[in-house]
Amino acid sequence: MPFKLNTTVSKINLIPNQTNAKLVSKFHHYMQFRNCSERHQNNNLQVLITFAHFLGPTISFYNIEQKEQILALLDTKKKQ
Repeated sequence: MPFKLNTTVSKINLIPNQTNAKLVSKFHHYMQFRNCSERHQNNNLQVLITFAHFLGPTISFYNIEQKEQILALLDTKKKQ
């Protein structure tokens, strides 16, 4: 069962790195400003929140410099 947008937004505060949490929150406000659909907002936020949790409390989005850092998350999502 998919999460509703307000449930996903409430999970932004649970991101372990405060810099990442602020960036995700700002991105959410940007999507609202651009009148993006709730489904689009929800899908994007879920991916960013998952990625932020994957990075943990010590790595910020600003520290991502290699594609392997992103591919590592995507590899965990592959169906075997």
